[in-house]
Amino acid sequence: MVEKYLVGVISLPSGVFNPYSGVRTSILVLDRELSQKTDSIFFAKVEKDGYDLGAQRREIEKNDLTIFIEEISNYLNGLRNGKEVETERLNFVPKRKYWHRMMWD
Repeated sequence: MVEKYLVGVISLPSGVFNPYSGVRTSILVLDRELSQKTDSIFFAKVEKDGYDLGAQRREIEKNDLTIFIEEISNYLNGLRNGKEVETERLNFVPKRKYWHRMMWD
């Protein structure tokens, strides 16, 4: 899966699905075609999604989610067009290093 499909991992804050679940959630970005166009996997860590993390999930001003959506979209569109777009907020790990870490840690 890592070598053939995984393009990126988006980590959401714990409690993003409160009051139903308080567990940490990650989104895997899987795309067979795009995965073949890069040797890296991107990682995005969303700290604030525009709502507090309490049971009521009240709206707050801080929202990293919209920034990440734009950066990830730009990166994926760049890959579709055959170039890797520079980004400030995404972290990249070579697939070989990621795969080695998954197998032996």
